[in-house]
Amino acid sequence: KTITSISNPSLLIEDYSINDKDLKISSDNSSFKKAIYIEATGRIIYNNSNNLYKNPIKVLESLIIGDVSNANKLADTYQNIFNGFLNTEVPSDWLDLHKRYLVLLKKFENLYRGTTVFKQDPIKANLLVQMIPDMASAEFKIYQEYLEKEKILGI
Repeated sequence: KTITSISNPSLLIEDYSINDKDLKISSDNSSFKKAIYIEATGRIIYNNSNNLYKNPIKVLESLIIGDVSNANKLADTYQNIFNGFLNTEVPSDWLDLHKRYLVLLKKFENLYRGTTVFKQDPIKANLLVQMIPDMASAEFKIYQEYLEKEKILGI
C-alpha cells in the first residue's frame, strides 16, 4: 500500500469529511456573532498551543532518535483543536472555511500519528514527513483567511 502511494502520498492519510449535522451552525451571520466566533476559535488555538505545535521540527528531531512521544503529543494537540472547533458555533456563511480547517486539523492529527510507525514502515513515515510542508502551507492559507475576516470585522 505504501509503495503504491509514493506517487500520491496524500493517500496515506485517511480522507475525512465533515457532516453539517455534526456542527453547530448559526443562522445569525451578524458581525457580533462572527466576532464571537473569531474570539472563540482563537482561544481554542491559543489554549491548545504548545511548544510542539509552535515548533513541529522538534517532533521530527525526536523521531530521528526513535522517540514517538512528541509525534503523539502533537497529534493530540491537533485532535484537541479539532474537538474545540467542532464544538464551536459557526456563522453559516463561514461554514466552508470552518469545515476546511476541521478537515485539515484531522489530516494533521492522522499525519503525526502515522509518523509513529517509522520503525515498522519507514517508507510510509518518510512519505508522511514529506507532506508536512504542503500541509503547513495549506494551514497558513487558512490562517490568512481567518485574519482577513478579522480585518473586515475590524477586530
